[in-house]
Amino acid sequence: MSDNKSVVVSTMYNCEEKDDLTTMIYNPAWRHNMIGCFLIEIIKSMYGLNVTYIIEPPDASHLNISRYVDLYALPFALSPQILKLAHPIQAVVNARYGFLVRRPHDIGLLNHYYSRPFTFNLWKFLFVVAVVVCAMFFLAAWWEKRLLGGLVECSIGLEMLLIVGGYCQHCPPVEAIFCSRRTAYFTFFLYSYIIYTVYTSNLLSHLVSDKENDIGLDYLEYGCFEFAVLENMKHLLSIDFEDNADSAIYKRLSAAETLKITPGLSALRWNRTALLSDYITVYPRIRAEFNDDEICELVEVDLNTDVRKYIFASRRFKYREKLKIGTLKAKESGILKKLTYYDHYHPLECETILHADVKIQHIFIPLLILAATYVVSFIIMLLERLHFRETKLWPYVN
Repeated sequence: MSDNKSVVVSTMYNCEEKDDLTTMIYNPAWRHNMIGCFLIEIIKSMYGLNVTYIIEPPDASHLNISRYVDLYALPFALSPQILKLAHPIQAVVNARYGFLVRRPHDIGLLNHYYSRPFTFNLWKFLFVVAVVVCAMFFLAAWWEKRLLGGLVECSIGLEMLLIVGGYCQHCPPVEAIFCSRRTAYFTFFLYSYIIYTVYTSNLLSHLVSDKENDIGLDYLEYGCFEFAVLENMKHLLSIDFEDNADSAIYKRLSAAETLKITPGLSALRWNRTALLSDYITVYPRIRAEFNDDEICELVEVDLNTDVRKYIFASRRFKYREKLKIGTLKAKESGILKKLTYYDHYHPLECETILHADVKIQHIFIPLLILAATYVVSFIIMLLERLHFRETKLWPYVN
């Protein structure tokens, strides 16, 4: 390039205003464009180029691939449309972006966690079955006592204890003489065992793979989250998803509301919103505005995990090889690494361990039921002793 050829560079932002990359860190398009500008300025100094910049409007959907342009400052992802008209020089940016979703952690959900394996209608059905079977057992015991007499216990309380014990697989010994009564007990205990195994296996499946804890693109696509796109991601999304314009998730994103960073974080924080961002843009604000519990409730759902973006030159540009050599030298010398430092992904640190602050009020209802049961049992015991003192007969047996 000793003949000092003129080079026309297409850019979305003014490359001659080379500010520090941290000054507009909340705009990924600006950062990527300025990385390309810095690189072009380095190559310009190396080969003595006469560079003329053509500034495209920042709100353009993407830069026009023009036959009058030699270089493009904004890095592009590889796509068939661009490769037909331009040639990739060197990958300068590895972009990663996706959805941020807040999954609020309500420890009160633990209060009813063990009712989740069965639906409410199934719990009602099991209760009705328990009442009907209790009546059948009582009638069988009453019939056996009427025929045999003696010390055959006949009481609703005993049958209820057998049914609850059967459901929980901890039933007391059963003293039945007639085969009909034994068959009834055996059938119910076998039925209870099936119910118990189904319940425990379903509970284990909830513990191992909770649907809310495993949020993916499919869950977002068909779930109840509203989509929102960070304002500076709209045109990057249209470039990277040109080949997937017919996908269902892209159609939802195309119709999604575009928000600036402040209302976007507000929607993420308070509404059931999946905010599309490049993570790096929003994380500094999240660290400053969200508390530790809210940060721990954030879930990343990647839309693209590793998008390699290249500096492109037109196919008629005859100094592509020298340009590639200059870019490789910038990469080997560490200049390119320094330029892309601010684009490195730094995950948010979560210092709060969720599900750890279980307090007495979260198990207050079971404890209250247990205490009330013991009080009722003590009162029944006193009444039984009074009954025996007055009649010299034990209830339920004599």
